[in-house]
Amino acid sequence: MPDTILGQPIDRIDGKAKVTGAARYAGDRRAEHPAVGVIVTSTVGRGTITKVDIKAAQAAPGVVLVMSHENAPAQAPFKREGDRHARPKPQLHEARVHYYGEPVALVVADTFEQATAAARLVRVSYQTEVGAYDLAGNRRFAYKPA
Repeated sequence: MPDTILGQPIDRIDGKAKVTGAARYAGDRRAEHPAVGVIVTSTVGRGTITKVDIKAAQAAPGVVLVMSHENAPAQAPFKREGDRHARPKPQLHEARVHYYGEPVALVVADTFEQATAAARLVRVSYQTEVGAYDLAGNRRFAYKPA
């Protein structure tokens, strides 16, 4: 980075509003009727989702939306630049399960209790695969105490 950039003033169009307390942030506003989401996670360590039954969850009281890979909106592909993520990993975008506890569905409802109850009604079927469970055999770096 050239030395000419460091220490130079930058025009901040929002600066006055921020230092005077006039700036408005998303956290300053409260929605009248906020919705709450609860994630349904995989119960297998590796495999493919063969079916997601969301009918009972959709019919549950207060449910606004039940989303899985079958009805999730399109997302930009995951992109990595060096050691950092240039674009976050898409969620609910494929039937593939990579690890135990991976998000496989999302239930949105009027209250946390309704979303939690409806999430328990989502039924996910899998075609399981053998996972890699040998920690010692899959370690990339061996710990060497000093």
